[in-house]
Amino acid sequence: MAKKVKIPNHIKKRYERVESKRLENVKPKRRFYLIVCEGEKTEPNYFESLKNDLPKGVLNVCDFRIEGTGNNTVSLVKRAMALRDQWQMQIEKPIDKLWIVFDKDSFSDQSFNAAIQTCMAKNPEVDCAWTNEAFELWYLLHFHYYNTGISRKQYQELIEKNLRKRD
Repeated sequence: MAKKVKIPNHIKKRYERVESKRLENVKPKRRFYLIVCEGEKTEPNYFESLKNDLPKGVLNVCDFRIEGTGNNTVSLVKRAMALRDQWQMQIEKPIDKLWIVFDKDSFSDQSFNAAIQTCMAKNPEVDCAWTNEAFELWYLLHFHYYNTGISRKQYQELIEKNLRKRD
């Protein structure tokens, strides 16, 4: 018969398995997101369709609100901050993440950069996203990779062409 080796207690404690008690009757924290867009129709429709494609259960723990304002660059950032404050008062909880989405369009570089700097200066809960000329580029990138300049007229033609293929 094999001889049993006595292991000292101080060594046993080092390798001891710690049982953690499972939490009961605890709901996960509901996260709140606000997406404020420059466009009033295209961008909100895009994000609403993405929201509908989220996996089951995500909408149970996340609340997304999508607003299209019709504002541009710096005025959009200011409007987004006001909407965030307004929504926080309605739900009586802080917004976990605020996204501001706008087009580069033909705005001056100073105006465009000022909007981005304003987003970054506010706090880490504010992020911004933008497209080169128009939001429609985001739709096109679902179908093909583009790394060249495309005019607005070409956006529409290419989107229609790609959507016809899918029908």
